[in-house]
Amino acid sequence: MAANANSEPNQARRTAKYLYATLRSHAVMQEFLDRGFRDHTSIFPVINFHLYQTSASRLTLDKTVLELKNDIKKIDSRCNQIDALTSKVQRLSGNNGGGAGNNGGAGRGRGGGRGGNTSPSGDAE
Repeated sequence: MAANANSEPNQARRTAKYLYATLRSHAVMQEFLDRGFRDHTSIFPVINFHLYQTSASRLTLDKTVLELKNDIKKIDSRCNQIDALTSKVQRLSGNNGGGAGNNGGAGRGRGGGRGGNTSPSGDAE
């Protein structure tokens, strides 16, 4: 009754159809509650048809699970690569340039690439 009420052009009749459907549903509500909705004869076929229409085959389900497992492996691999790169960056930034000399090399680090300890005046110690 209410399913086709929206197509009613007359506002008063449309409202009456919704009201009638609402009151009618209250009349059978106790019966629905007593049978737990699912087991009621008017609802049971609708639920079964919904399950039939929306269910996936075992093959489709297995294929989807396999794809998800492969995706998880790829994500784990990427996470491991990110962790390795993060560790490498931390090691390099802790060295601050590295190379020959006093924590320096090639003019990039603290040692200025001069090779060895030097005094502030630039003379070799």
